[in-house]
Amino acid sequence: MDNLLVTIVKRKITVTMFVVAAVGFGIASFRNLKYELMPKKESNILSIITRYPGNSPSRIEELITKPIEKQIVGVGGVEKILSSSEEGESKITIFFNTQEPLKYKSVELKSKVELIRYNFPREVEEPYVVRFNPEDKPVFTIRLTSKLLSLKELREISEKKLKTILERVPGVGEVIVIGGRYREIRVDVDKGRLLSTGLTPNQVMDEIRNINRDIYLGKLINSPEIESELRLKNRIDSIQDLRNINFVVGKSRKVVRITDVSEIYDGERDLSDLSREKGFENVSIQIKKNSSANILEVCKLLEQEVSNFEHPNISFDIAYNQSKYISAALDSVSMSGLVGALACSIIVFLFLKDLRYTIIISITIPIAVVLSFVILDSLQKSLNIMTLAGLALGVGVLIDSSIVVIERINSNISNGIGDPIFVSIDELWKELLASSVTNIIVFIPLLYASADFKNNFLDLATSITACILIAYFLSLIFVPMLCSVVPNEWNFIRADIAKIRIDYSKFIESIKKRYEFFSSLSIKQISPKIIVLVTIIFFGFVFMVFIRKEYIDFAGSREIVGSVELPTGTNLEATSRSVKLIEELISKNPFVEKVSTKVEKWHADLSIKLKKDLQGNSPEDIKTQLRNTTDDIKGVFVYYIDANAFGSNKELDIDIIGDDLEELKKLSREIAESIKELKETDQVVFRFREGKEELQLNLRQDKVALAGLTNQFISDFARTALQGSIPTKIFDRDREVDIRVRFRADDRKSVDDLTYSLIPVNDSKVSLIDLLEIKRTKADTRINRKNKRRMVTITANFKDTSLSEYAEKAEAKLKAFTFPQNYYYDLGDAVKKLRKNQIEMFGFILFAIGLIYGTLAILFQSLKISFPIMLMVPINISATTFFLFIFGQTYNVSTYIGFILLAGLSINNSIMIIENAIRNEDKIPFPEKMRIAVINRKRAMRMTTLTTIFALIPGIFGSSEGSEFWRPMSLAVIFGMSFSYVSAIEIFPSLANFFINSKLLIPRLTIRKSV
Repeated sequence: MDNLLVTIVKRKITVTMFVVAAVGFGIASFRNLKYELMPKKESNILSIITRYPGNSPSRIEELITKPIEKQIVGVGGVEKILSSSEEGESKITIFFNTQEPLKYKSVELKSKVELIRYNFPREVEEPYVVRFNPEDKPVFTIRLTSKLLSLKELREISEKKLKTILERVPGVGEVIVIGGRYREIRVDVDKGRLLSTGLTPNQVMDEIRNINRDIYLGKLINSPEIESELRLKNRIDSIQDLRNINFVVGKSRKVVRITDVSEIYDGERDLSDLSREKGFENVSIQIKKNSSANILEVCKLLEQEVSNFEHPNISFDIAYNQSKYISAALDSVSMSGLVGALACSIIVFLFLKDLRYTIIISITIPIAVVLSFVILDSLQKSLNIMTLAGLALGVGVLIDSSIVVIERINSNISNGIGDPIFVSIDELWKELLASSVTNIIVFIPLLYASADFKNNFLDLATSITACILIAYFLSLIFVPMLCSVVPNEWNFIRADIAKIRIDYSKFIESIKKRYEFFSSLSIKQISPKIIVLVTIIFFGFVFMVFIRKEYIDFAGSREIVGSVELPTGTNLEATSRSVKLIEELISKNPFVEKVSTKVEKWHADLSIKLKKDLQGNSPEDIKTQLRNTTDDIKGVFVYYIDANAFGSNKELDIDIIGDDLEELKKLSREIAESIKELKETDQVVFRFREGKEELQLNLRQDKVALAGLTNQFISDFARTALQGSIPTKIFDRDREVDIRVRFRADDRKSVDDLTYSLIPVNDSKVSLIDLLEIKRTKADTRINRKNKRRMVTITANFKDTSLSEYAEKAEAKLKAFTFPQNYYYDLGDAVKKLRKNQIEMFGFILFAIGLIYGTLAILFQSLKISFPIMLMVPINISATTFFLFIFGQTYNVSTYIGFILLAGLSINNSIMIIENAIRNEDKIPFPEKMRIAVINRKRAMRMTTLTTIFALIPGIFGSSEGSEFWRPMSLAVIFGMSFSYVSAIEIFPSLANFFINSKLLIPRLTIRKSV
């Protein structure tokens, strides 16, 4: 191997051409890579949606939800089933195990549902299966505002003109217009006039439907060679066409014009929700990209299109541009890598005092990054926060390998060794191979991680692995080749730093004195430094139990999400007024930049964007200020949570599962009161609603039959009168517009307006009140189920503690609570995910340690040499835990990834020492070999440790999207690498001496004569 590497290095032109060619491939791969904010996530969720308009949640549950749940039991690979039955709709969500191919499961679900489709009522719409796609989100949003045009006119312009333009932009998948007012042709019937003529709403709809016909009649044979098609075409093209409709009524054949009994106008559809930003309603256009498009290119083209939009009365504003967030996040990570690389180059220059080596390092870094793009592209990865974070960390790894080679070459030159470059390659290739392999194999356990964990962090591991592989070959081939060709004249500022060198030498001497290895490496002589280090390690193991544990260590973002709840039954207008007041109060907070809202009946969602400068306040402080502001509003409950890319860490969901809904609600209220007793509880929110008031009209079948009416006629009459019916549409230029027929507003204010209607029947009239009974009751607005049983959920928001600690306290309360038979609780997915990840990561770290031991045993051909190196992994992780605990950090998925990185990085120093010791003369006692090895390798170890630390320091201070992941991982690696340097000097020699000379613990299996 060493002869092969030396031969390659000697062929300088060959190496140069290969590197240049590889850089060319790297540039091409970079242009081919897609840009994303986070790695793509594969969804394992399918939903079955079935609509049955006009039916209550309880009826939907009995007729649709339960039969489908029962039918899909036999489908394999199901993890859990959640369902909701709402007004007119059933939605069943199936979570599958990650190994299941969803495209086949979708077909299987469709076939299962089709088997029971015939049992549903005829009015039930065809069930359909949809797959949840986390990537199917808008990437670009345009907001339209106008002082002169109405919201209906804004929406019309958006749909007719702008939507068509935007759909032609390359890479655009879907364009959605939201907000504003939907255009609708209204036929508002005067009940008194209509019924007095003997007409009914049904007859009005039939007449409108009948004259709006486009029917193919057949063919006419004009001759043996020619035929013509015949079509009956009678379309309603304008409101005037509607106004020209006439009715012939009664035996007298009286003509009644539709305008005599109704008002016809171009109106708006009734609102079901509305959206506002900064207190004003607007129309927004949301654009989704297609799956193969480059998001940066698509958003750039969309920006150009928006800049070309011109309308004298409309202002166009880009409300959301995901490419900006992606660019900011990627720029932040890239800048962290650049700053780290620059700092590392400065460290190399200060230690080696030779500008040539700094130039070589500076040339190698960008080449390594560009070559990494080839591997990422070949594995179909994208440029996202995780891959760039891996590249930024990989810069430190690359510099470490290059520093080891350069330092050895420099040392050999100083010692007058012949062919110093080739001797260095011969001495280091195996040491660097061991280091590189151990750095890579620690990521193998991630291949067996859960889907969620793998989706988030496999890209990080891939990019780091790419850097390590490239760093190994560049450091042993390209760096030595550059060292042999870069002339001494390039070190042109060597004389200029003479004065700096004097002061710097004093600084180095002070560091040497501070970390000077004790004179004897015998374990019997214990220095105070050893006692301190052992104490840190001991308390690190203790703190593993007490350190706070989270899924993501989320210190807060620049956005707060609010949920506004009003009493069930509050209409949209009243809800809007209350929410408007809340918006005004929140906007007065000096740290709030803007408030966006989506308002529905008795509920609203708030998106509160904070200013960049919070003047020392945390998002948690801002939430407290907002809560104090809105808590005094009567009849309104506002619930605030943090928002970020990974979700909130301060929420605990508790599912109460049983059969009777009222009993479940009662239990949830009692449990909520118990949870509130915990001092850490901030707010408790019920994720269910009390039943809304409902009037039930029960038809008396005997009187209906005597009146000569049918249930269908009466239900159609009532529905058209109140809700309105759409008999047909008119085609206005390039789109269809609904025609809605219903009673005018004054004729549908109360139930009496409907029930006291006189329905014409032949030559008489029947009062509807005589045909029915009215019953007042309460109806559920939504029924949730979990694994085929009813469920209600409460959410506890907490403070001043971690999710794991709060969940333990809450669970203690729940275990002390007495549940009725067949009723039980289930904690939410956040806690389950946290606990699963803790067990998973503990196993992964043990797995990684085992892989490291096996790899080292193979490379060194010795179990005894490998064992003390392996022991340094738990020692360094324990010490890292000590510092994380002292500095108030937590265990979270980012910290665990840091530990996996440490498992490979932190033993590099130990590998350097043991490999150097093995090469020493056989006659020297092993403790003396270790002492010499520490002295020989101390400078290289100090340089590699500092370069790794400085490469990660910028990540601690990042505040862009994804920084909540980057920061804890950086801290863990920095603490671990700092301690690993000290432990490699102070602890590892004694540890290695003890185990290698021991005859009891490990069999003496070795072929290395020097040990």
